[in-house]
Amino acid sequence: MKKNIRLSVLCILAALAVLSGTALADESLFFSVDGRTWEVVLPAEYLPYTSELGQNSPLLKISGATQTEMDQYISALGCSVCCIHVHSGHQLWLSVKDHSADLGRVNPGISLPQDIVKAYYDGTTLSRGPYTVETVGGRDYYLFADGESVNAGGISYRVSTFIGHYEVMLRWESGTGARTAEDIDTIKAIIRSVQQGI
Repeated sequence: MKKNIRLSVLCILAALAVLSGTALADESLFFSVDGRTWEVVLPAEYLPYTSELGQNSPLLKISGATQTEMDQYISALGCSVCCIHVHSGHQLWLSVKDHSADLGRVNPGISLPQDIVKAYYDGTTLSRGPYTVETVGGRDYYLFADGESVNAGGISYRVSTFIGHYEVMLRWESGTGARTAEDIDTIKAIIRSVQQGI
């Protein structure tokens, strides 16, 4: 499975030149977690796949993978959305995970206690590396800038926050090891756009 997806990335990169001249627009993308609809706004340069998009996914259309393979891929990664950047080939994965079993359940619109959230993120530093915190619009975002990359010579960046008892995490990867301030601003804008629906 991993081999098929990695080979598909080569096919994607070969097709990017065709898409680079196409006018693209930022897209509000909807996906489901635990029977609830969630929304994220993706920049035009990122081609998405979600199970909900299925055959209509721009990423699926050029990846060479089947819908079943892509569903297995995102399931294995524990994410709901995966994307690839049209020009650079940067990849990102967005996951939404219910932590009520280990951190407690709260009603919609209510946040988990700050001390519980901080203890959780302190524990994740073993696997994600050190973090810094930014507060935007009353929500804390935990930034993991120097975690281990899945690519040899690559670089990763993770941003995580809690919406109720759901952890929302965006993992971004550059296979080349290149990462700009604009990339980081884009990553932050994407996760800040995530909203929980009904």
